[in-house]
Amino acid sequence: MKTFFLLSTFTGLLAASAVTVTSWPAVEVRTSAPLAVKVNGKPVEVMTLPAPTHCLKQNDAYPYHAVFFDADGEVEVEVAGAPMRDVRILPLSRGVKPQVVDARTLRFRATPPFTLAVEPTGRHHALVVSANVPETDAPKPDDPDVVYFGPGRHHRDEAIRLASNQTLYLAPGAYVEGAVSGRGTNITVRGRGILSGATWPWCQGPKGCGHMVNLSGSDITVKDVTLMSSFSWCLVLDGCTRATVDNVKILNGRVLNDDGIDVCSSRDVVIRNCFIRSQDDCITPKWWCENLLVEKCALWTDVANIFRIGYECKGPGTRYRNLTFRDCDILHQSIHKTPSTEYWAENAVFIQPANDQLFEDFTFENLRFDTPEAGDLFMTVRTFMVNDRWQHHKVAGHFKGLKVRDVAFPAPLPANTMGVRLESHDPAHGVADVAFENVTGCGPLVTAGEVKDVRIPAGAFLRRTPVTAWSKKGEAAHWQVDGDHLVHDATAGTVVADLPVATGGVVTARFTPVKGPEKPETPTTCGLRFAGPDGYWGLSFWRQPSAGGEGARRFEFEQSYKGRRFSHTGMTRLYARGADVAWTFGRTYLFSLRLTDRMVEVAVFDDRTGKEVFAEAWQFGDRPAVRVGRPTFYTWNGTSVDIRDVTWDREP
Repeated sequence: MKTFFLLSTFTGLLAASAVTVTSWPAVEVRTSAPLAVKVNGKPVEVMTLPAPTHCLKQNDAYPYHAVFFDADGEVEVEVAGAPMRDVRILPLSRGVKPQVVDARTLRFRATPPFTLAVEPTGRHHALVVSANVPETDAPKPDDPDVVYFGPGRHHRDEAIRLASNQTLYLAPGAYVEGAVSGRGTNITVRGRGILSGATWPWCQGPKGCGHMVNLSGSDITVKDVTLMSSFSWCLVLDGCTRATVDNVKILNGRVLNDDGIDVCSSRDVVIRNCFIRSQDDCITPKWWCENLLVEKCALWTDVANIFRIGYECKGPGTRYRNLTFRDCDILHQSIHKTPSTEYWAENAVFIQPANDQLFEDFTFENLRFDTPEAGDLFMTVRTFMVNDRWQHHKVAGHFKGLKVRDVAFPAPLPANTMGVRLESHDPAHGVADVAFENVTGCGPLVTAGEVKDVRIPAGAFLRRTPVTAWSKKGEAAHWQVDGDHLVHDATAGTVVADLPVATGGVVTARFTPVKGPEKPETPTTCGLRFAGPDGYWGLSFWRQPSAGGEGARRFEFEQSYKGRRFSHTGMTRLYARGADVAWTFGRTYLFSLRLTDRMVEVAVFDDRTGKEVFAEAWQFGDRPAVRVGRPTFYTWNGTSVDIRDVTWDREP
């Protein structure tokens, strides 16, 4: 196919002022996308990025799309060709509001510079729209200190090598298949073009290139370029002093190990105004790092962490010190949801001191979370001893000095979401001096091992209270405590696990109905319940049972107020989903029940797939209702149920 490299410039009228928009034809390998995009009424070509090939299940492995242009003022962007369901434009902090024109078209207005994720139907069908202001200081192609790539497609089988005082310039419209290796002083990588690793398979780049961009030395600058479809770590600052990364767009997600930016054995580094989507970690300091500032970035990981610090630890004599992450937007966290106790847990922030190395003085502030999902983790700090096929350490590391401030999560969050875990490997390798300031709405704080001097303001975290199990007669005989879970032994009658103190909050647990009554047609039930102020055996409660006999097992949600069941008069039902879903014995479900003085909500997830199977919420009006309650678990009529991972989160 013949490819034309023509610069197209057009002028449109918007808000009664002339705005010049400049775009470039897509190179042949970049074409073909189901979406059509217009900017100020003129078509802009859409490129499709390769679908992921690692670590994602087939139904999560979607390609995504991107458009690039320059404009010197506010533009109107039209996106057409996809169903417009649950439309989002991220980051939300940009305040860009979509206007849905019809079932398959949306428009929005924004002023460059910006890079936005436009999601017509969620994260799997995103369109990245990236707009810069026109460039005014482009270098000349014949400058001897400039490695210049003009518009069009270029392919390099070996590394593009840079030395001191050299600049790699990717002109607007340039699409360079290759990798970069630079070592020296005053090295710059810049331009509006694209560097792509899509030609190479996982961890097999051009000759002599372990990573797509690898820079070492002092006074390093990377700005304005787009790095795409890396074959391994994408942008590596290795042994750098005074490095700046500004307005870089990293559009990865094709393979595992495609870290966005790795800051390795470096100091005095600034990363700002970047957009990063990666399958692996977005920004990850390694080996050692001092004086790092990350700010004003939009970040998205498919299966790993937003910020991962440590794991690779050089050892005593070096340290991770004075690392600041602020004013950043977390667009999406990992599709995989693993507990914070797991070795490879996926967090927004994962700090892993190892190899007797000291980590100190970390700050995370003004972080914004656009799309928190059930099971997402906010932060894990764990001193640990690495022992796997990549790293072998004989001792853990040390951590002291963490400030987390001005972080607010959207409400209401699903239960067991955005929790914090602070954990030490042993008393000699502890976690100390941790302060949370103006942190609201996140999940429970869990500490384990040698954790000292943790300062938490009132209202920052929800409080966890242990469960005590009781039968109707006040005896614990009907429940057996096995490790961290409760097992009901199928005795006849009603049995509850009761949490003290009449209050509200969020109670969660994993329920596995083991078996029902001997006669399949006998009604059966088990579930969660907030008993009202008159106590569990009173007549006022909210409950979420899994109820019914054979052939009619279903999820329900009801209030009983002073003996009147389903007494919802004067309330507003906010939503209801899954009333027709049947439950089965032997399958594990994650139950969550939340009660406040304003509303009550329940959610049930299939623990194996992570999919929601039932949800319902009610907002209270001015009529009497059960607005406080004692969390309880219950089973009835001889039903056996295994209850695990019980938490009760309540306001301090």
